Amino acid sequence: MAFEKLDVTGETDRFEQHITLGDNNRTILSGIFGIGKSYFIEQFFKLKEDHFIAIKLNPVNYSVSQNEDIFELIKFDIAFQLFSQNLPFEKMEFDRGLISEYYFMTNYKKIIRLLVENLSKLDHNIDTIVSSTLALADKIEEEREKAGIDEKADLQDFIATFYEKKGSIKEENNITILINHLVQTLKEENEGKQIVLVIDDLDRIDPDHIFRILNVFSAHFDSHAEQNKFDFDKIVLICDIENIRGIFHHKYGTNIDFTGYIDKFYSTEIFYYNFRDVIVKSLDKFFLDVKTTNKELQAQIEDRRTGYANHELSFILKYFILANGINMRMLVNFLKSEFDPGSYMIQMGTSSHSQIYNNYTPIFLIMDILVKICGGRHGLEMALKKTIERFPIIEINSSDYWWQERIGNVLMISEYKKNGFKSNAKVPERYVNTELDLQISYSISRYSANYSIIGKAEEIGSIEDELEWIMGVTDHDKKLRKNQVPYFQLLNNAFQSYFSLNKTHV
Repeated sequence: MAFEKLDVTGETDRFEQHITLGDNNRTILSGIFGIGKSYFIEQFFKLKEDHFIAIKLNPVNYSVSQNEDIFELIKFDIAFQLFSQNLPFEKMEFDRGLISEYYFMTNYKKIIRLLVENLSKLDHNIDTIVSSTLALADKIEEEREKAGIDEKADLQDFIATFYEKKGSIKEENNITILINHLVQTLKEENEGKQIVLVIDDLDRIDPDHIFRILNVFSAHFDSHAEQNKFDFDKIVLICDIENIRGIFHHKYGTNIDFTGYIDKFYSTEIFYYNFRDVIVKSLDKFFLDVKTTNKELQAQIEDRRTGYANHELSFILKYFILANGINMRMLVNFLKSEFDPGSYMIQMGTSSHSQIYNNYTPIFLIMDILVKICGGRHGLEMALKKTIERFPIIEINSSDYWWQERIGNVLMISEYKKNGFKSNAKVPERYVNTELDLQISYSISRYSANYSIIGKAEEIGSIEDELEWIMGVTDHDKKLRKNQVPYFQLLNNAFQSYFSLNKTHV
């Protein structure tokens, strides 16, 4: 779906209320993989650019070896991100004390070299960063000549030893000092805006690297009270907190208290991001962006006003999303690739009148699309399993225009060996499930002009109910004597039968 069509207003307002609490200067934004956390945070800072400046990092993109110190790369990345803000270096005031000032001014060439050497490990545009870095080098050289600072070898050696020691609580080496100066300058140049450090996909990197990052921040919080490292106004860590919990217990043991460890990384509470409502509200727009050359398919899925296929797909996907059966990434991947299920025929008899074509039968197109979205049969079965567990029973509402097709089509397919996809113009088919206390009468209509079929439920009731086994029942009270139906179990049965159909591609 074109992302700009998604309405994230509700979630952005909720997150703004969370992050702007007076004492909330660091937070964890949690959500399952693929739910759209990265997209959301990007949209949030676009919508709130008058109030925040985000320095966003994604360590999963780094070229990091097993033993390399990822926090050093974090610092290089922060410096590069700050350079991209086009800060006026001539306004930088090194007022953090004589030692910091002296060390920075006498080691600027080393700083520049470190930044450039590590550039290849970060996912950034080299031209922008190098030009900004060289501009800084020239400005520092000018200021150094004006200052006329004499080199004092003993003091310089002492400072280098103290601040460059990796793993120390202070982590105050040359890059750290540079970052602090750049953050202060950014604050001065953007009065009224808060500077936010965002670290995304924290739980997608190596476990050792995850806890290296967390432990460095933790040490700083412990020694600097509520002040954030690098003097950022706020820090946002993005991950799936349950995934971090699992990694933590696997690494340190299940008896170690995870809550006591993690609670120092957020000031008030974890923000649990729920993008499901956003997606569900936008499903009616989803199919407008499907890439396909299949004209029949395109016509059916784009018909939002009267089209059964569009309506039913939205209905099923809504429940899949709410049950965490599928995620945003799966929908996006579906939209990125062109979809064409091909044209296939199902032969249920010897004559040409017994042929059925998928392009003209909506329920087959629906199944083909769901298989594609879920990444294959296994993915679809897992989505159905989660949805059945979350929604074992749903309510069928007679006011829903498509309820008859919803139930009738899945029964038509799941019982195809019994009904043979034959029209039953006078006496409907009867589905009985004593375990579910359910019986349903349904009809099958065939349209020989385009070799399509459609199933429609006539009545739904309990086992003891006496249904009208004639066509065209008009009394709505009789039609839905029982409106609590295990729909997704019926859908799962239909899919198992669908995969067993003998399809001939044409």
